[in-house]
Amino acid sequence: MGVDFAKKCAKSFQKAWDRGMRELSTPTLFSNEPSLAGRTYCAVPTNGTNLTLGHEFVVRITDDAVRLYDGCSEVGIMKDNPAALITAIKENAGFAVAKVTHVHEISGAVDVMVA
Repeated sequence: MGVDFAKKCAKSFQKAWDRGMRELSTPTLFSNEPSLAGRTYCAVPTNGTNLTLGHEFVVRITDDAVRLYDGCSEVGIMKDNPAALITAIKENAGFAVAKVTHVHEISGAVDVMVA
C-alpha cells in the first residue's frame, strides 16, 4: 500500500513543490519596503446613509466627535477617538480624508482609514 500510494501521489506532490518554488522565487519575498497596515477607526452612518467599501469622505472635527462628510452632507460620525487622531486632524487645518476599508453588514458601521 505504501509504494502504490507514493506512486499515485508523486505527480501532485511534485506540482505542489513546483508551486512553492515559484512562490519563493518572487522578488518581493524579502523586500526592503515592508507594507505597513494603517490604523482604522469605527464610523457609524448618520441620516440613514449607506457607506460603501472604497468610498472616500472628508473628515472634520466638531465639538463632540469627528464627522464624515460627502460634499456638504454629513454621512457618518466617529466617537471616542484617540487623542493622536484628533491632534493629527487639527494639525491638518481641521480636515482629513477617510477611506472605507470594511463594511460591517449587520450594523452598517464601517472601518475607515484616515489619511
